Amino acid sequence: MTKEDVLKDKVASMAKGREAKRKADEADKEANKELSVSAGPVDKIVDVLINPAPHMILGFTDFDRNQVALIPQLGIIDDVWEHCIEIVAHNENPTQYEEKYKKVYPVLENPIKRFVYLLAQCRRSLGGKTQKALEDLALADLESRNIEGKESFGESDFES
Repeated sequence: MTKEDVLKDKVASMAKGREAKRKADEADKEANKELSVSAGPVDKIVDVLINPAPHMILGFTDFDRNQVALIPQLGIIDDVWEHCIEIVAHNENPTQYEEKYKKVYPVLENPIKRFVYLLAQCRRSLGGKTQKALEDLALADLESRNIEGKESFGESDFES
């Protein structure tokens, strides 16, 4: 192959990559159009408030200042204990460890990054701010909806 052929192949592969990325972007835009805000934000908010995902529970719990200071530290202590348990399991039987944990060696993920994430989640929850904000959004949307063909709560009774 000559240099020109190699360059043509590279240009062709780059064009294919760009086309694939463009198609993926268009598919994402179409998916986002289907999930428009008017499709029922109250239902999603209520679902999150009633049954938050495990990684979101800290963001929807009403904490006081002392709890906000302690919970991230407890999370890091828990991670370190889990890491110690992994080390012992690896030292006892490396093959069984690899089957159970799906990795060759125990690796402690970045504890500072985890601490900052936990702290941010807890700070969001200080005094129940996030939960109250979502409840306010849900109530405002419910009030502005037209219920069974009647006037919505936000309109004046005197307007014709």
